[in-house]
Formats: sequence, structure tokens, C-alpha cells
Amino acid sequence: MTNEVDVLSSEDWLFSALLDMVIAHCERSENKLDSFGWTANETAMRMLAEAGLIEIKSDLEGRIMAEVLPAAGALTARVAAARRNEPA
Repeated sequence: MTNEVDVLSSEDWLFSALLDMVIAHCERSENKLDSFGWTANETAMRMLAEAGLIEIKSDLEGRIMAEVLPAAGALTARVAAARRNEPA
């Protein structure tokens, strides 16, 4: 077992921050997201879906409903460990 700290890319840090913001602004219930028809939320949610961190369940009339994927939890854990300067 290694004690090396996981090295995160700039994209990892950005996607983690974007995920935090989307969850803060769009969470309806645990792991369920709603863009509420806001263009900025929709754009952010599409980016997170392309990164494999959320799954878009519906996209109707400018309102996106999505679910947070396990990969998002893994990224969040890696970022938290890096902030503590510990192995994930």
C-alpha cells in the first residue's frame, strides 16, 4: 500500500467546484438535481454529464432533471483527501 497523495488535475478541481455549486443550487432531494429552468444551471449540468459525474434523466422545455453518479462521490472524496493532504 502506498502513502502517496492522489494528484488531481486542474480539471478535477474545476469539476469538483462546479459539482459543489450545482448540488447547492439544484438539489431537490438526495442525489436528484433540477435545473429549475435556469440557463446557467443547465449549462453546468450538461458539462457535468459530459464528464460522467451526473446522468441527465430528462431534458424538457429547458428544464433538466438529473441524478448524481457514483463517480461524483469518488471525485469529491479525492478532493477532500487532497485538501487534507492524505491518500484517498
